[in-house]
Order: sequence, then structure tokens, then C-alpha cells
Amino acid sequence: RLQMGFCNNIIFYNKKTEETHLLLKSPAIISDFYFPTYSQDYSGQRFYFLLFGIRDTDSNKDGFIDSNDAEKVYMSDMSGKKIIQITPNQTQLNDWFIDVATDNIIMYVRTNSNGDKVFDAYDDMLILKSSITKPAMGFDIINPSIKADIKSILNKIK
Repeated sequence: RLQMGFCNNIIFYNKKTEETHLLLKSPAIISDFYFPTYSQDYSGQRFYFLLFGIRDTDSNKDGFIDSNDAEKVYMSDMSGKKIIQITPNQTQLNDWFIDVATDNIIMYVRTNSNGDKVFDAYDDMLILKSSITKPAMGFDIINPSIKADIKSILNKIK
């Protein structure tokens, strides 16, 4: 995971064809960026892709797109042309984990479950999974009955 600070777009350059293009066609903040790197002695399967955390909506309606707004995660090929959204709208990325052994990306995202337009500890967390080789919208790996059990346990603490 590359901590590059916020940027507004990325220019892709194909050195063979000398073609260039932008990743995004509208205003946004790219708040997270990841590409896998492997040591020379790594002998397992290698995947080449890009992950982006992108904020493109003023979800809290404060007049700015910033770190307080929703953040969608996109995956693309190395050319930046085939880009697919893998987290739902109106969620905010907390962390991700690349599990090369199972061909999956595991993402921890927060929803604005209480509707207050703030992503914080009072909102629900989802653990989503998407395939590296066949990226698609991530699906929640925790089933509803376990979530209900967790809420019941937490309500006893209050």
C-alpha cells in the first residue's frame, strides 16, 4: 500500500505505443493506491493489478470532497483501462488485505449505518471479499445471523 497523500488523477503511459490516458474523467480524490510487489526469490503465483481508493462524492454534504466522505475501491489492470468498482457506494475503506494464496482481496469497510453522514465507530463494519483474477463487487463474508449475535452481545454490555 502506497501512502502518497491525496492526488486527483493518474496519468498512464504505455512506453511501447507512447499512448497516454487519465484514470478518471471527473473530479475526485485518489486517497489510496496499491500494486503488488514481489521479492526476487518469491516463487508463488504473481498477480499484477492496481487498487485505488477513490472519493468522488461529497457524501456528508459539507461542500468538500475530503477524508470525511465515502471512499469506493476500484481494481484495474496495469494499463488503467479496465477498472471495476469492488466496494459499494456510501462506504468508507478502513483497510484491505491481499491474500494471494486464495486469489482474494479482503476489505474492511464502514457503512454510514446510522445515517448521520459521518463514518465513525457508531457505524457498522463490513468485511468484503473480491477475487483478484475475476474482480467484481465485493460480498460480505459475515452472515446476517452472526451479525445479529454480535449486536445482541454488544447490547448486553451497554
